[in-house]
Amino acid sequence: MSFDSRFHGMSCPKYQGLRLERHNAVVYLLQSLLERLVGKNKVRGPEVFLQEGTDHRMDLTVTIGAVEFFVDVSIVDPCCQTYVQHHHSNTVSNAAALAMANVKRRKYLPILESIGVNEPELLIPFVLESSGRLGPNAEAFLQKLEKVPSYNGSDPMSLVHFFRRRCLITTLSYGGALVEKGWQNEIQVHIIIIIMVSSPV
Repeated sequence: MSFDSRFHGMSCPKYQGLRLERHNAVVYLLQSLLERLVGKNKVRGPEVFLQEGTDHRMDLTVTIGAVEFFVDVSIVDPCCQTYVQHHHSNTVSNAAALAMANVKRRKYLPILESIGVNEPELLIPFVLESSGRLGPNAEAFLQKLEKVPSYNGSDPMSLVHFFRRRCLITTLSYGGALVEKGWQNEIQVHIIIIIMVSSPV
């Protein structure tokens, strides 16, 4: 539930399907960026299973040089009551994104260690806010990518800049749709209440 009722649609369970579409759209954009930088043969995803017979999976993996990074995308709503009450996201910048990044680390680092990946920095919790603002870990990863020579001679900074713009537009577009659905739901609820109150007993 959202701390601010105007943004209820951002976190309402009823609209989980639309939020999943938004997540998948951002994963696709990130995958496209990585493939343009290092080539399709260096990128795995979406949905990379870490262990056979389990549902432990990453959104993407990318090999840069001789190092494989494990990337998991999340989009968080800083207006959600959980982040406001427990992490003060209404007053602390990046609080929601950092909280989700820590959730990712607690979940995935033990799994990665079990398959022989012992360097915590190889896990990239690519978290952004529903406003489109990138969390610190996502921002640091993109800054790293800006320095990676592309396999086909493209300018990496231009590729990353293009991704930032596409990611922002995509996130805001889905955010607008979620907010609108929340408003429509509120209107429907109020209409039902008015009808119930007005109807003769």
